[in-house]
Amino acid sequence: MKLLFAFAFVAVSACSKPDSCEKVYDKTAVMLDGTRPSEQSIANVKDQVLAACRADIAKHPERQAQLDCILAISDEVTKEKVAECTAKPPAP
Repeated sequence: MKLLFAFAFVAVSACSKPDSCEKVYDKTAVMLDGTRPSEQSIANVKDQVLAACRADIAKHPERQAQLDCILAISDEVTKEKVAECTAKPPAP
């Protein structure tokens, strides 16, 4: 469950536009494999995460760089790689 909340934080912190939020969610959801309880709860969580992401980016559009970093990960997506992207301060 902690991983799920960590993912939600990453998604909220990194998203820039509605379609970009979904791209980040889809790309990083592989980190949650084996931790999802059911398809219904996955859909509910995804909807909640995307809504939070979209609301957050409306307030903080400077976080596009973090999103771009996550989307640019070309090999396996790991918590460490996502953390590197989100640890960078957003460009002013």
